Amino acid sequence: MSGLSPSRRTRRGATATTVASRAPGGHQADDDRVTPRSGQTVVFDIFGVVLREQGDAGTQALERLAAGRSATFWDAYWSERPGYDTGAHTAATYWAAVFDRLGLVQPPLGELVEADVLTCSEDDPETVALVEELARDGWSLALLSNIPEEIARHVVRRPWVSCFGHVSLSCRTGLAKPDPAVFEHVRASLAARAGDLTLIDDRQANVDAAVAAGWAAVRFASAPQARADLGPAGPRRS
Repeated sequence: MSGLSPSRRTRRGATATTVASRAPGGHQADDDRVTPRSGQTVVFDIFGVVLREQGDAGTQALERLAAGRSATFWDAYWSERPGYDTGAHTAATYWAAVFDRLGLVQPPLGELVEADVLTCSEDDPETVALVEELARDGWSLALLSNIPEEIARHVVRRPWVSCFGHVSLSCRTGLAKPDPAVFEHVRASLAARAGDLTLIDDRQANVDAAVAAGWAAVRFASAPQARADLGPAGPRRS
């Protein structure tokens, strides 16, 4: 999310400007295709990678509902988010906790959920093109996201989701990054070796946790950078 203050709209633990945590894996092939490696699965994060995180329309709508208290609103929003992402809290209990922190009367739940969904509704066209290219070229692809159920219902309907053979959403597994258990859950679900999995994620904490679990990982900054890191040598693992 370029141009946004980390204290306002960027996910807790992320930064507004991201850089790759791994050096590019090497030059692309002469035909400009990234050749799939046998047995390898690339696991994409959703927000800040395939979807642009927190577009202006949704964030502005949420800030209006919070009576313009943008700084304190986003602090409360992210502080209460982990339990909502894992399904420990419902939308009703999550938003009640947020507005309790703010000391404000909560607006109608439906308006809050609608605005929240709107913050996560814009595809990153370059990353979508990369995902579709990898799927066409025979790569094994998976999704791994921290996401509440109300947003998940909308995301899973997007056409590019069909490119992924496995989808792991925190609201449905009860496990969220960077918990080591989520990486083991995905590995077991795919019946894969940890060394055959590569995470592409925009948060350094998640990248570090994946590497600690024996995966390869790429800190996402852009689709071209991620594409380069999936080149012949692949991303580094330490």
